[in-house]
Amino acid sequence: MIGSILAVTVTGCFISNHLFKGWFGIELARSIFAHQLHVSLPYLLLILSGVHLGLHWDGLWLRLAKGRSPGPVGRFLMQRLLPALVSCIGIYGSFLNRVGDRLLMKHIFGTEATNLPFAAYFILLIGIVGLYAIFGHLLRKLLIGTPPLRGKKQPHRDGI
Repeated sequence: MIGSILAVTVTGCFISNHLFKGWFGIELARSIFAHQLHVSLPYLLLILSGVHLGLHWDGLWLRLAKGRSPGPVGRFLMQRLLPALVSCIGIYGSFLNRVGDRLLMKHIFGTEATNLPFAAYFILLIGIVGLYAIFGHLLRKLLIGTPPLRGKKQPHRDGI
């Protein structure tokens, strides 16, 4: 994630026509590769941020919930309905923003998503992060299982 942030910053400095004009030479300022990296890497950063958030979700949830347990309706909303809604928004946002084409560094000037009002565009970007957070959370559960909750008494197992 840090490498992606640094690369976006450096390529932004290279292609800037105002802030660093003349510092890096005309070749870098007009480099199509630098432009494509500058446009593609933020979408990679959205994906990496989502996966990172998902990997740490259990710990974040413990801090947010502070020992409160939702009822059966709240549990249904948080475990089934909200992830389904976020996944749908994330998939829709990925298609509208042409994330796959951007990650393949295809030259894209604008997308259907950029024509939307800012609030809708922002919700689509948050949906993309949420989609990959769900993926990261499921990946963590698949790879290492669910860790024991801190501060909670674990059931006693005889013979162990």
